[in-house]
Amino acid sequence: MTERTNGTGRTDDRRDVVLVTVDAWRSDVVNRMPNLRERARSEGYDRSMAVSQSAATHGAFPPLLASQHIVQAYDPDGRVKPTVTPLPEVLREHGYATAGIVASNPFLGKWTEYFDHFWNDGMATDADYTGDRYSTVDKAQRFLRLKQRVDATDVADRASAWYRRQDGPRFLWMHLMDAHGPYFPGLDGGRRVGLFETYSTLFNYHLRDDTSPEVLSGLRDLYEQCVERLDERLSSVFEFVDDDAVVVVTGDHGEEFDHGFHGHAQLYDECVTVPFLSKNLRHPVGDCSVRHLDLAPTVVDELGLPIPAEWEGEPVDGTERPSLLCNHAPLLDRTYVGVRTDRYKFVKSFHDERWTVEGRELYDLRADPDERAPRDDPDTAAELEATVDAFLDRDDVDLGVIRETNTGIDDDVEDRLEELGYV
Repeated sequence: MTERTNGTGRTDDRRDVVLVTVDAWRSDVVNRMPNLRERARSEGYDRSMAVSQSAATHGAFPPLLASQHIVQAYDPDGRVKPTVTPLPEVLREHGYATAGIVASNPFLGKWTEYFDHFWNDGMATDADYTGDRYSTVDKAQRFLRLKQRVDATDVADRASAWYRRQDGPRFLWMHLMDAHGPYFPGLDGGRRVGLFETYSTLFNYHLRDDTSPEVLSGLRDLYEQCVERLDERLSSVFEFVDDDAVVVVTGDHGEEFDHGFHGHAQLYDECVTVPFLSKNLRHPVGDCSVRHLDLAPTVVDELGLPIPAEWEGEPVDGTERPSLLCNHAPLLDRTYVGVRTDRYKFVKSFHDERWTVEGRELYDLRADPDERAPRDDPDTAAELEATVDAFLDRDDVDLGVIRETNTGIDDDVEDRLEELGYV
């Protein structure tokens, strides 16, 4: 593995590293999380915003875990290329024990081999994954109780048990699904929305494919209740972590409610901007937006270790850097590729079957932060499109792999994908 020096001249250290990712966590919902805000204030967390390089989990994690885009990191079967060097592998080579605890997401099973210990709700390892615990009766009971399959407390319990068994140093990744659909906020959250409205919204959306404005409004209410319920549980995620550990908390992507589609597909900021909280980093983030692509280099640099040469990102230093974005939206028959700067966003969309360019959109994020009115500025659009095209023309980029949605799990997980809204 070729490496870049970090250029600091510092000796490496062996502090723990804890990464917490929250699935479908919009950048605008931290104001609904008073417990998290108070913890950030009292424990010295730096709060900012991050830019995900994709609008969905499948494409969001190559940047997060390996500082490469999905179109670089996955092979035509949708699996991680053997040439990719993920963060946990780098840390393991430098003496770290590594663990990933995932709250039941099929798309994250492909990262199993890079961790000493990996748990993903029994998928790929539990022969009884399709047994009683995941039966139709179980689904019906969870629906009536408005209970997620695996919540943040479950993840924290497993993560804490592993963490306490290790002598250190430790790299721990926890992935939380509490804010992801189906939006089950518990019976208390359902009562706050109204139980009839809650059950009616979930039934009409998931079983009748009803996407009327009334149903989408109900879904947003339930999403916000799920966020508030997550806030009540987050203390269990942090309480066992050593005080001097490097901790990063961020979303993998956001959630779309405002542009005519529900889910996470298009490259609007509601899908690609997420909260970012960090602790014990030398360079506070401040008001700078952080690219997920820069997370792994930042962690390695913080520990005084060499940065793999193939990583695309750079250590966070307060500099605003352009973010390349890409996502495949099978329900819309579109592939989106774009670039986001501190002022502009340009998005180019391709039809899935013909690979023809179906649209070009330019937004001025300062004048139009909600991305409601595409801007007519041919010169700026041409400049940003040239950036997108130059990226797509690279020898190590294969746009075709973005349409492969192999989960990396051999067991039958079709029911779980359907429950999450992917099929």
